[in-house]
Amino acid sequence: MIRSFLIITFLSLLVVSQYAQADGLFLNGISPRSIGRGGTNIGHSDNGAIIFDNPAAMTNIEGTWLAEVGVDVLISDFEYQDANTAGTQKSSIGTPLPQIAIIKKSQDGHWAYGFGVFTPAGFSESYRMTAGPPFAGEQNYDSFGSLTKILPSLAWAPNDRLSIGGTLGVAVSHVEFETPYFIANPLPSPPPVVPLLLDLQGTGAALIWSTGLQYKLNEGTTLGLTYQSESSFKLDGPANATLPGPALLRFDADTRIKWPQSLGFGMKHQVNPKNTFSADVIWFDWSSAFDSIGISLNATAPPSFPDINESVPLDWKDTVSVRLGYEIDLAYALTVGKDVHVGTSDILGGDFNDSRHGAAFHAISIGAIKKF
Repeated sequence: MIRSFLIITFLSLLVVSQYAQADGLFLNGISPRSIGRGGTNIGHSDNGAIIFDNPAAMTNIEGTWLAEVGVDVLISDFEYQDANTAGTQKSSIGTPLPQIAIIKKSQDGHWAYGFGVFTPAGFSESYRMTAGPPFAGEQNYDSFGSLTKILPSLAWAPNDRLSIGGTLGVAVSHVEFETPYFIANPLPSPPPVVPLLLDLQGTGAALIWSTGLQYKLNEGTTLGLTYQSESSFKLDGPANATLPGPALLRFDADTRIKWPQSLGFGMKHQVNPKNTFSADVIWFDWSSAFDSIGISLNATAPPSFPDINESVPLDWKDTVSVRLGYEIDLAYALTVGKDVHVGTSDILGGDFNDSRHGAAFHAISIGAIKKF
């Protein structure tokens, strides 16, 4: 049995080395127990984050109550380099991401309901760099974004093997950008392209849902399947723009951003009481979600300034995440992204031409689970 387990693990590592990628802006697991076993959770039922990862698992918890509180500390390490910067610029920021979950199962085990609040995704970068002409001297290049999900959930088990569940809730997203930026001139007079220093914020909410199932193949093996909907936001907030002169403009800003849908398959296989192998494979639809970010600016000072409508190109590709591991309740995870090289940027002005961007994320997670 141990020999079979080692062979399975070796083959899985080969798959990971060929296909696994960072999950874009999503954490590789949001519960300490999930992170401690490589982010796997779709086939499990031993922590509160199953509400997020696979709500069908709620009917399979031990006992009739489960409550979990925890915090993930996400440390993002980024590198950026282009023709205008001297050397490689680095950004390292730590962000605490709290979570809470509570699950109640019926005495007969056929029904369960729960409630959870999770922050599964986000980004944060901050640089002080020399911008390209016509910007003079060093400028701030800052960005921040977060996605929080508030998830009431329900699950039903028609028999001892199959369980089905879902969530219907609200997602909240917040973004901030401070950066040199070029826009197409909205005024009839030249030049055709206008440089500005943009400082923008936005917050919004969206309806979201998910569905999943778990199937107990035998006493030691559980399979899981889960789908999470995309979340499309119109984020409202203020924006300031400093034009050469300098002249300060104030706007009401609408930022349109979409977080991706995902489809995941998971397996939990208990080799013996001390060894449990887990594997999750998750597809993220980044190509549809992060194709572009839309920004609409309506001037409030001066109110006569024309509206600005921008589409910031992103052109992200889909990712497939392969996760495997064991669990502990104090966890550390390292995710390394692929370096991205840009020759000629699609953004006006050429400020990001001939650039390279690298990313790595460290997640330290600690939590407490109580079963009743």
